Amino acid sequence: MLGLICILPLLIGWVGCFWLVRELARLRHIEMDWRIAWMFACLGFGLVLTLIVEISSLANALSRPMLAILWTGSDVIILWGAFRLRKCAGTATAQSEPVESRLSFRDFPLDAKLLLAATTFIVLFLFFVALLTPTTNIDSLSYHLARMAHWIQQSNVNHYATDDLRQLEFGPWSSFVMTNLFLLWGNDRLLNLAQWFAMFSSLIVLSWMAQRLSILLRADTDPSGRNAAGEARTVAFTCLVAATLPIGQSRIPACVSASRSGIFRPARSACWKIRVAAA
Repeated sequence: MLGLICILPLLIGWVGCFWLVRELARLRHIEMDWRIAWMFACLGFGLVLTLIVEISSLANALSRPMLAILWTGSDVIILWGAFRLRKCAGTATAQSEPVESRLSFRDFPLDAKLLLAATTFIVLFLFFVALLTPTTNIDSLSYHLARMAHWIQQSNVNHYATDDLRQLEFGPWSSFVMTNLFLLWGNDRLLNLAQWFAMFSSLIVLSWMAQRLSILLRADTDPSGRNAAGEARTVAFTCLVAATLPIGQSRIPACVSASRSGIFRPARSACWKIRVAAA
């Protein structure tokens, strides 16, 4: 019960970032696809998490009480900012951009629905595997979790003496996430979900990219109209392929472990998303 109470501020922080992005777009009269808002919310959440870890480390107080306090304070600021933006926006509606990217589930033909159902089954199956099974990945056990344990023991994220230089050489952000999950929850039960959430976010961003590219290509080849069924098939097939890759965007073995290999793929997808939007 204590772990659930302590982890709630972290979850509220992500929801607050998503709400903040949506309200900011609404204030600027931007018709924003929810998948784009999801990606920007992840980026904002990552920035907040990094600041919290660095502040805790600077004070040599990387612990559950400090993280809970900082996350609670951050939630108050984020939610207050989102509420203020909503109040400033008033009853304004977003009208400046077309809603051509919106795709209703009713637009999906039967084959696309089956592909989407298969993807959903795989994602949910991997979620329960990640949640209910302990980490056995050799990379996680040898240096990812070892680095996290060192940080918790010394109450900061400074370098330390080790004979495994991989604990110092690799980027630290994925371990920042796992350290937060471990300290707030109280054990390693949720560590695998960091990779799973990265995989899930990658699928969301890829679905937008696939749909957008489908619209752009069709505009060049057939400017007479939009083919919603074709877009639906493209989105569904892209998600299924990405979810079942043995290695690549999702990496089925990695997305249920505590390694770092897939953590940054949503950010890379975001960079491609910006390039596609600019096109």
